[in-house]
Amino acid sequence: MAFILTVVFADAGNFDQVLTNLAVNARDAMPEGGVLTIRTRNVELDARESMHWPEAKPGRYVCLCISDTGLGMDAETKEHLFEPFFTTKGPGKGTGLGLSVVYGIVQAHEGWIDVATELGKGTIFTIYIPAHEGKIEENFKSMSQNLMTSCKVRANAFCSLKMKRPSEK
Repeated sequence: MAFILTVVFADAGNFDQVLTNLAVNARDAMPEGGVLTIRTRNVELDARESMHWPEAKPGRYVCLCISDTGLGMDAETKEHLFEPFFTTKGPGKGTGLGLSVVYGIVQAHEGWIDVATELGKGTIFTIYIPAHEGKIEENFKSMSQNLMTSCKVRANAFCSLKMKRPSEK
């Protein structure tokens, strides 16, 4: 049975940036190669479940999960992850803005990010975006800018990419 993801109102360009930033960070966290997996799913949180995250409210959400089999992070790194200009990369290898941009985009869409990570095992970023409630046409009429996009994507879908360094065959 193919499930369709619930509709969300999201700026497609912004979410291209989210995916790009998270994929680049995953690549950099896997210096010997590894697996980057992108999954989507529908989620409904009740009052008890939504207490796990300060930003959460009971309701329906679409989740975008980006995981890697990279180096993972320690607790100190995780604590500063979304701060502007925070980076673990060497000089000239990153601005420290990628994850703060991701955070800002997700917040602007009234969502939040859950991060699970373990040193030597990898990292999972789970992004929650509220599902759209109501008629789509009414919202399009009331929007001041028509930047929003929705499309049908199969829920519970995933894509895994095996990443190799150029020196690998």
